[in-house]
Amino acid sequence: GTAQKLYYRLRQIDYNGTAVYTSIINVDVTRPLSFNLSQNYPNPFNPSTTINFSIPVDAKVKVRIYDILGKEVFQVVNDNLKAGNHLYPVSFENVSSGVYIYSIEATGVDGKTFKSSKKMTLMK
Repeated sequence: GTAQKLYYRLRQIDYNGTAVYTSIINVDVTRPLSFNLSQNYPNPFNPSTTINFSIPVDAKVKVRIYDILGKEVFQVVNDNLKAGNHLYPVSFENVSSGVYIYSIEATGVDGKTFKSSKKMTLMK
């Protein structure tokens, strides 16, 4: 993955109103170290939410959403993705309220596999 450097300074304001800046801090922003599936946000939601996941290596990724009975409702992703953090907005315009499960299956170019699932709640 491509490394990126970010530079920032913090500004601290004391009770008497004086402001002091810290020295410049540099942070390496590189690819994630592990597979991760985050909780969707917002949750509960109506009608849209975002699914966020990280992959440490380029990988074949499938993300699907199922209803509580296990029937597939959406296929969010079915693609080869680059290492990094990925955000996918999902809209539930014509879907009824309830609890849904979203799951990721990823197979990295290094042969490692990752599976994870989480619940999401649609409240209309």
